[in-house]
Amino acid sequence: MASTIKSKVFDSEEASAMVKELRVTFDCGKTRGYEWRTSQLKALIKLTEEHEKEIVQALHSDLAKSETEAFVQEIAMLKNSCKVALKELKHWMTPEKTKTSIATFPSSAEIVSEPLGVVLVISAWNYPFLLSLDPVIGAIAAGNAVVLKPSEISPATSSLLAKLLGDYMDNSCIRVVEGAVDETSALLQQKWDKIFYTGNGRVGRIVMAAAAKHLTPVVLELGGKCPVVVDANINLKVATRRIIAGKWGCNNGQACISPDYIITTKDYAPKLVDALKTELEKFYGKNPLESEDLSRIVNSNHFARLTKLLDDDKVSGKIVYGGEKDESKLRISPTVLLDVPRDSLIMSEEIFGPLLPILTVDKLEESFDVINSGSKPLAAYIFTANKKLKEQFVTTVSAGGLVVNDTTLHLAVHTLPFGGVGESGVGAYHGKFSFDAFSHKKAVLYRSFIGDAPVRYPPYTNTKLRLLKALIGGGILGIIRALFDALWFCPIRCHANTDITCVAANQPRNAKKPTNPSSHDHRLSSSAVFKVQGNVYPLGHYTVSLNIGYPPKLYDLDIDSGSDLTWVQCDAPCKGCTKPRDQLYKPNHNLVQCVDQLCSEVHLSTDHHCASPDDQCDYEVEYADHGSSLGVLVRDYIPLQFSNGSVVRPRIAFGCGYDQKYSGPTFPPSTAGVLGLGNGRASILSQLRSLGLIRNVVGHCLSARGGGFLFFGDDFIPSSGIVWTSMLPSSSEKHYSLGPAELFFNGMATTVKGLELIFDSGSSYTYFNSQAYQAVVDLVTNDLKGKQLKRATEDPSLPICWKGSKSFNSLSDVKKYFKPLALSFTKSKNLQMHLPPEAYLIITSHGNVCLGILDGTEVGLENLNIIGDISLQDKMVIYDNEKRQIGWVSSNCDRLPNVDRDFEGNLPHPYAANLGIFGDSCPASYEVTDGQ
Repeated sequence: MASTIKSKVFDSEEASAMVKELRVTFDCGKTRGYEWRTSQLKALIKLTEEHEKEIVQALHSDLAKSETEAFVQEIAMLKNSCKVALKELKHWMTPEKTKTSIATFPSSAEIVSEPLGVVLVISAWNYPFLLSLDPVIGAIAAGNAVVLKPSEISPATSSLLAKLLGDYMDNSCIRVVEGAVDETSALLQQKWDKIFYTGNGRVGRIVMAAAAKHLTPVVLELGGKCPVVVDANINLKVATRRIIAGKWGCNNGQACISPDYIITTKDYAPKLVDALKTELEKFYGKNPLESEDLSRIVNSNHFARLTKLLDDDKVSGKIVYGGEKDESKLRISPTVLLDVPRDSLIMSEEIFGPLLPILTVDKLEESFDVINSGSKPLAAYIFTANKKLKEQFVTTVSAGGLVVNDTTLHLAVHTLPFGGVGESGVGAYHGKFSFDAFSHKKAVLYRSFIGDAPVRYPPYTNTKLRLLKALIGGGILGIIRALFDALWFCPIRCHANTDITCVAANQPRNAKKPTNPSSHDHRLSSSAVFKVQGNVYPLGHYTVSLNIGYPPKLYDLDIDSGSDLTWVQCDAPCKGCTKPRDQLYKPNHNLVQCVDQLCSEVHLSTDHHCASPDDQCDYEVEYADHGSSLGVLVRDYIPLQFSNGSVVRPRIAFGCGYDQKYSGPTFPPSTAGVLGLGNGRASILSQLRSLGLIRNVVGHCLSARGGGFLFFGDDFIPSSGIVWTSMLPSSSEKHYSLGPAELFFNGMATTVKGLELIFDSGSSYTYFNSQAYQAVVDLVTNDLKGKQLKRATEDPSLPICWKGSKSFNSLSDVKKYFKPLALSFTKSKNLQMHLPPEAYLIITSHGNVCLGILDGTEVGLENLNIIGDISLQDKMVIYDNEKRQIGWVSSNCDRLPNVDRDFEGNLPHPYAANLGIFGDSCPASYEVTDGQ
């Protein structure tokens, strides 16, 4: 069993001998096995369960902790850490398979987690049981030999730890050294494979300096001044209780993540102070010095330090609650101070006690500058219902961890890393992060003697140089072109017993090489067309059906030119999904990694960061109507049949959405997801273009009678009659913007000018900003005076509806009462988009006519002006991303273009082989199939 090193003189010589013994044991491989690791973790649980009473008594002796606080915040959390490690350990230890590049083909690779060796853990006094053994759990789980140095400032717990670990743990691998500065100094003189220290920054610098002499890596869990930002218009009672729980409920403020100070506005501060007074009295009574639920100050030195902070002339008159002290019992009551100067002593160092200053600012946004003007804290908290303020807080404030609308709870989430940044710490732990903190991630690449490429060996030639550049660049098409230029055709063996020849589409094998091969068109195909279903009313969306996966499965997707990411509802499980589980998409080892270049395109934040290269790529899409989809990026086959007859199965990245939110009073659409047609790099269109399959052009033709068609590529664009206008620079925001435009009514100019418009096929209706909307309403309403129409306020379909003497069956019955609208683009001479009554009216199920132009400001679109499906009906609309222009032309959207006319409804038999890129085992991004 584990031995306890108790010696009158524990000097450097004894420390060196101990480390040598442990290193011999480690080198024998004893700690590396799964069985040894689990046996020691189970022993930790056993000692905790069998000696819970003694642990509680030791914590009460050192800090007067209540039994509840000792159990919840130390014993239970430690047991949970052990149980998580036991449950996940096999998974953590398993080598992680990773992809290799074409430059090393054929090969495989994995990441092996190996123990570092002999490690030192120096723990803190404020949570002496948890903070001593929680890092030890990670060290044992990773397979290391460990020396634990508990804090001498909590002597009862230190002594108990030495006894219990001596009785329950393996003394050949796990040791405990008690003592103070001399013993710690002797330990720091030794060479360790890692040092884990929890405490203050002053000692942290000493530890880091000692480690640097041996180039020993460190984890430093330090602290800092953890701020709490409090906004108005929140649930003040709940917020106050959570602040109190994080401050005085955590060892009476003697915790590294306890709130150190509050920032709120001058107007809101009095309400916050009153709430704190009320709740503090409820929790700890009118005489909190007598409360058994408050821990005492750890010793007289810290009591004197805190007293000095309170006696500072700059703050002594700022106390608005508390301030009572009992030096004989080392107790200080919960103390709140208001309008403390930022240059006071209490604001210059971490308080680490029951004192809570409140700073006030004119605007809450100023609080971020206050926080960032100091050292980066271990944690930062905000209470607000303002979504933008939350986002600004997360983006702007740098801290070890952030919590929104609570305090300290992130400590209990084992899937989150716990650690500081800057002066608040180095490294992180908890859960798998503890295992990783004490592991070396060893890269392993496996190759055989097959596939030795002469291109890597001298003598070097221009051809070899071109191939090497293509290989290193990682572009499959570049490699193909390099081979094509070098050999004109090259046999590539992919599937078993299948030889493919790299030949350009429709190019005979015996054809001569072109004199200018660079001008040869390597595109596999031309354009693809899809049948569209749906309508503006009553469905409220247009959809296409897309096959995904292999074997393919059909998904109906809402077409949306207002966003670029395509996503389907995900069997993850799924929150907010509308499809039964058997119709959800199920990922199959095809997650896109966080480091993939597409991943940065699907993040709302510009600060895209991967904690690990192997992390999955999470995405979040927020729509203008405040709906959203959260999920993970996957890559799978999407078979497409092109107008030239070829069939391809490109592997395309798209979202697997497991958390969908819908806004508004209407039911969410019944579709399986969204087909993003925006101009971002994450769109299916952009990916097909990057593979060289089509031009980056997309178009749709939505029929007013329902249905229509959608196409990728430029083959279906009419040769004449199209009205073209340039996209605005803001189209780079993944949607299509154009303008400025002026609104015309019945051929006459109006006061509405300078409209910047977004074409968005994901919106059923057209939305104008409040000024433009009101102008349209006034124009239409005034024009209807004297006509046989009355307001139908009882019709809930849309905000403004009219009824006649009898029900209307179609727009043909009513369009005579309404005048046409038009949008005139001021930068293009004589360029207009005509909006006849059919382009802004609907007939409802109640037999009334309603205005399909809505107030975007009311639904949160602010100043955005969106041209929705209702105004795009019976027009072919083309988004040419390569020429950065948008065009439209009146069209019969009930009939598929070219395919029906030229091929009598049937696509021709696909061309053979094309470029011959096949299969998963090949270094290719897409696959050509035979269409059978």
